[in-house]
Amino acid sequence: MQNEILSILKQIQGDMSEMKEDIRSLKEDVNTLKADVNTLKQDVELIKIQQKEHSQILKALEHSSQVHKAAIDDLTFKVSKLDGKMNSIRNDLNFVEYATANNMYNIAMLKRRKRV
Repeated sequence: MQNEILSILKQIQGDMSEMKEDIRSLKEDVNTLKADVNTLKQDVELIKIQQKEHSQILKALEHSSQVHKAAIDDLTFKVSKLDGKMNSIRNDLNFVEYATANNMYNIAMLKRRKRV
């Protein structure tokens, strides 16, 4: 009976040694996980900082884009206005050309009458 108890105690002692080793292994795994979580936290903080920087850059680019759009709209308006003025000048020149031709005709007629 003592041998049986001794055998059972040895088996329990062996099982406990295995459990201690398993617990030690679990502790190492937990420590590794903690280190990984800390690394992830640091990475997330860096990502947040980069995201803020990117947001600021994006806002600056959006503002710049709006400024450029306003400038382009202004230039488009000015070009349209110049186009209208050019058409008006073209019409005026056509009238001057017609009037000059008419005046030249009248002068020629007057010279002709004067000679006759």
